[in-house]
Amino acid sequence: MPATSIDVCCCDGLTGLGDAIEAVWPLTVVQTCVVLLIRGAIRFCAWKDRKGVVKALKGIYQAETVDA
Repeated sequence: MPATSIDVCCCDGLTGLGDAIEAVWPLTVVQTCVVLLIRGAIRFCAWKDRKGVVKALKGIYQAETVDA
């Protein structure tokens, strides 16, 4: 039986995927996977800085609110 609604969709940021999901299920929250966001961010960091950047990002993606 197909799903009638989806609350949250976590995807890899493939171009057009979020738009397609929102076209079928307009109330769905589409977000990029945290692991893929981290990998994308550290791609631009020097190797020696990566652990520090990942540690700093953890405080962001685990924040309780947007203001935090």
